[in-house]
Amino acid sequence: MTPIEDRLRASLRDRAQDVEATPHLWAEVDRRVARRRRWTVSSWVAATAAAAIAAVVVAPALLPDAAGPEIADRPGPVEEPGTEDGPVLPAPGAVEPGPLLVATDRLLRVLDADGTPLRAFELPEEGESTITGVSVRPGSTVAEVTAAVLTTAEGMYDLRVLRSEGEELTLQVVDEPSYRPGQDAGAGLVVSGPVWAPDGTSLAWLEQDESGTRLRTIGWEDGPGTGLPATDHATFALEEAPPERLDLTDWVAVEPGRTLIRATSRTAGDRWFELAVTRTADGAWSLAPGATLDPVGAPPSDDGPVRALAGTVEDGATVTPAWLVRVGDEGPVAVWAATGEPRPIALPGALLGPDGDLVPAWAAEVEGGLIVGNRRTASAVVVGEGGDVREFPDPVAHLSPIR
Repeated sequence: MTPIEDRLRASLRDRAQDVEATPHLWAEVDRRVARRRRWTVSSWVAATAAAAIAAVVVAPALLPDAAGPEIADRPGPVEEPGTEDGPVLPAPGAVEPGPLLVATDRLLRVLDADGTPLRAFELPEEGESTITGVSVRPGSTVAEVTAAVLTTAEGMYDLRVLRSEGEELTLQVVDEPSYRPGQDAGAGLVVSGPVWAPDGTSLAWLEQDESGTRLRTIGWEDGPGTGLPATDHATFALEEAPPERLDLTDWVAVEPGRTLIRATSRTAGDRWFELAVTRTADGAWSLAPGATLDPVGAPPSDDGPVRALAGTVEDGATVTPAWLVRVGDEGPVAVWAATGEPRPIALPGALLGPDGDLVPAWAAEVEGGLIVGNRRTASAVVVGEGGDVREFPDPVAHLSPIR
């Protein structure tokens, strides 16, 4: 061994002794190693081949958003409640967003009705997991929050349960195989959601890979997989689902026993998609034979592709979106169609950028208005029914109202 190699070995040994792993790191590593062991040799071959081909022929900008939001500036350290300069006051006449659960790539925060952060939880940086979706269970309050959180790392997805315990938030991974996203998935897996059934008794997400599209549901009473045995978990293969990547949007009530799951497309198609889901006599969810995510046409308004939707307008057994986010020649607009003639409200062009017809946009209805965001840039705006638009004060890649 040469003197240079001796010095290099000694230097590396000294640095290794100075590194302190976080308490969460070893648990995260053990869990991922255990999950990797479940992969078959054929899965590894398929995934490796797919990755090699993608690296050669696919431009990075066209890849699915499986790796989470692309945020230039990561959030700073978690601040204790009460250490900030006070709530961010809305502009005069602007809509009050109400209590919210917001997330960036690793940070989750509970905000009260004034926008003041009350509690926070940050995923350990060493685990490299990023948040791809959050949804607050119906019936939650600021004091008692239950939420489903999807995260991804190294091409694998995890379902986590966020709960408030006093002044703290806890985030636990759901490791039961029946309730884990992407079980026996093929190459190119993308998971979107999660969304709650209107009564909060079930959770659903959408899985897409080279083998097709599946809707996954699990029952929920005290936690994932609890409740009536028939609702514990189910997988519905959607044979005629559209080929493009979809974003699962919400799960809304239509009439007693009948609900709709809605999704939007990440392509420039001028439409959204609906899937009717019904309760059977034993309480299980059921699809009609051949049911799939059917495309819904352009109404209301003709302002370009539908990027996101939120809220409902009920007319007997018909349910249509109260808000649509569209991108036309004049830029992005939020179309309010809750009453009367649909009304477009212009949004800042920078919100969705020059590729606004392809970005992963989201929308969430709040009392008196809407919040529209961009998962890649973590930018968002609050839109009032009166037409006022203001920037959301903090970076937010995902958001779910608490109600």
